[in-house]
Amino acid sequence: MSGLYHLVSPECMTKYDFGVMIARRFGFDPDQIEPISVHDFGLAAARSPRLTLDCSKLTAALGRPLPDVRSGMERFALLEQQGHPELLKQMVLLS
Repeated sequence: MSGLYHLVSPECMTKYDFGVMIARRFGFDPDQIEPISVHDFGLAAARSPRLTLDCSKLTAALGRPLPDVRSGMERFALLEQQGHPELLKQMVLLS
């Protein structure tokens, strides 16, 4: 395999929905997250409210679908519970 491959979930969701999902999964209050439009940021460059990437090249190369957001979130939570953040900190300190 060579070239540029996008690796994201095949699902499209807003940053707000993703934030709420993270809050719920890790025990934070999702009511503390407020939806806001990209237009409210006052950015110089225009931004689309729907940001997606095409992962079909990677999906075809792997021969199977990419995991969905919920599966990825559960895998991330499992790694966190197994102490992977501390392992990464130790690796950085040793280098």
